[in-house]
Amino acid sequence: MLVLVAVAVVVDVGRGSRLVRGLADCDRIRRRTGGGRGGGSCGRFQFRHRRGDRRGRTYRGNAYRWTLLSVPSIVSPVGRFTPKGEDELNVMGETAAASRNAGILLMEGTLTGMTDRETEEIALDSRRRFYAEELRAVANLRSPLLVEALATVPREAFLGEPPWHFSSQAPSKDGAYRTTGEVRDLYHDVMVALKPDLRLNNGLPSLIAGCLNRLDLAPGDRILHIGCGTGYYTAIMASIAGLGGAVLALEIDPELAARAKTNLARYPTVAVENRDGTQCAASRDGAEAREVFDAIFVNAAVTHPSPCWLPLLCDGGRIVLPLAAGESSNSPKALFVVIEKRGGHLQADLHSVSTIYRSPSLLDPERRAKLSESLRSRAIGRLRSVRLEPHEEEEHCLVHTPGFCLSAQPVL
Repeated sequence: MLVLVAVAVVVDVGRGSRLVRGLADCDRIRRRTGGGRGGGSCGRFQFRHRRGDRRGRTYRGNAYRWTLLSVPSIVSPVGRFTPKGEDELNVMGETAAASRNAGILLMEGTLTGMTDRETEEIALDSRRRFYAEELRAVANLRSPLLVEALATVPREAFLGEPPWHFSSQAPSKDGAYRTTGEVRDLYHDVMVALKPDLRLNNGLPSLIAGCLNRLDLAPGDRILHIGCGTGYYTAIMASIAGLGGAVLALEIDPELAARAKTNLARYPTVAVENRDGTQCAASRDGAEAREVFDAIFVNAAVTHPSPCWLPLLCDGGRIVLPLAAGESSNSPKALFVVIEKRGGHLQADLHSVSTIYRSPSLLDPERRAKLSESLRSRAIGRLRSVRLEPHEEEEHCLVHTPGFCLSAQPVL
């Protein structure tokens, strides 16, 4: 079977530069084939440099033949690896630490010694890893825990049975979706339709991952996800929070909530409830009963927060809030604002501007017009804080509305 496999190699560039060990799928290949852990090998798979190919782009193993497709972030040769009795192989990579270098080789080839299903599992794991690494670069992800969650949570498990309808941008007309039955197509920066007729999608991974990155999630966090859809990004957050954390996922659509509850059944720290996330009634079985969260992710465009959202943040807690600033449509342009509670004050900044599905409530035309003007004039770029207390409009007010003012006044 022809597969695409990512194999990471780590080379110690200190004294006696040698290949230390294979990582990621190399380990899985070793376990599947019963190979040993001898230096200079990946189980039974010895890498050999093909004579006559001066660019070093083709390698042959004793059980398969590899064709190197690409090596991301190549800087320079950093070490030399000599398998037992084989030709020399120059190892390329990018600096990962002062004394180590790492590179991920994307290779295509035929694996033997495994069943087709085992081979497909390895190939799919490799695609997830590449997907996560691509999002790390595209969305400037700084959290290793987030990247790891993206590389391990199976996106296809949250999207129903194939065929899937997907798009790289918000579909605005019939036929804007493409159709696929291939799981590999889901591991790109594309949104996948949950309800194509409503243009309701799973969400663009680079956009949502960038928002989750700003939440600075950590093990043990208590998280509120408002508008969880079928649960994919809820699972990402739950994977980061771990068994010591808790995630309350709210979804107003009964069908999507039912699917999310099924999809997230294997995550013991997640509670899914079918209700309007703008109404903060106490929950008997979810984290909301504690009335405090480390992070809140609102996954729908509103013009202002529900009166109960910001009080639910603990000190140091963060919320990502998409504020609808575009024309009235299913997926308006929104200002993604990050708000952090600091000692009774609310520090804020503009994370990004993008489109997102609108909330069925909390959409006020007058507030939308003011948000749109702040975007048009670029005044929103000076955002530094949020004020909830009553006050007269002043020079620092960027978007002044009753009970919710976006301000250029820094939090001291």
